[in-house]
Amino acid sequence: MCTVPNNLKGLLRFCMEAGSEFSSEMEPMDPQRAKWLREALESMTVDLASEMRKRIVTIIQNISSSDFDGVMEDTASALDDLIDFTEDMNLADIFLKIGGLELLKALFNLPTNVFSAQTGMLLSNIVQNHEEAQKVAINEGFLEISMQLLLKERDPTNMSGLLSGISSLVRSCAFSQKHFIQKKGFESLFVVLETTCQPNEQNKYERFNEKTSFFIFCLCQELFDEQLG
Repeated sequence: MCTVPNNLKGLLRFCMEAGSEFSSEMEPMDPQRAKWLREALESMTVDLASEMRKRIVTIIQNISSSDFDGVMEDTASALDDLIDFTEDMNLADIFLKIGGLELLKALFNLPTNVFSAQTGMLLSNIVQNHEEAQKVAINEGFLEISMQLLLKERDPTNMSGLLSGISSLVRSCAFSQKHFIQKKGFESLFVVLETTCQPNEQNKYERFNEKTSFFIFCLCQELFDEQLG
């Protein structure tokens, strides 16, 4: 038996070898191979958590750097990596436990909007379909901050990213929905749409307008269903 791989290539090689031995008859996996695969997956999770931690440290150092512009590309790359990592729900949960919450706070409090889209997407990954994470984010004030940034933002990409975070933060969570209504979330979205739906702006904001309308529709449907229940 080969050693447990600490990278994707090693695991891929195992899967290819296992696939080449595929039989139409279901057979139990050899216990030694099952143990090896389990250890491989656990090892990869540890390695990915370490990689996420490295990215978090890099970003926090960079956004505090006196040469902010000089490290902007490096920061954006690290953010993209974190967004990719946190597409996995298990890694998204780990992210919050290794400094991710502090990172989000720092990103939301930046005086520039250069990373607004990525911050919104990262928030979206962390809280989507995760009620406990949604509650933590609400209590940290991320909904209010996101709405405030959205009201001031005019870049379509940044607006879509922020909306993704807001949508994932609010949907499928009664606690978040109640907070959204209390903070006049619907009214804020309509204020934004008054600008983005102007005849001379519709092409520029077409995608954002579609996403916002869909979010409002889905949220209203959820609220209606809750009342019926």
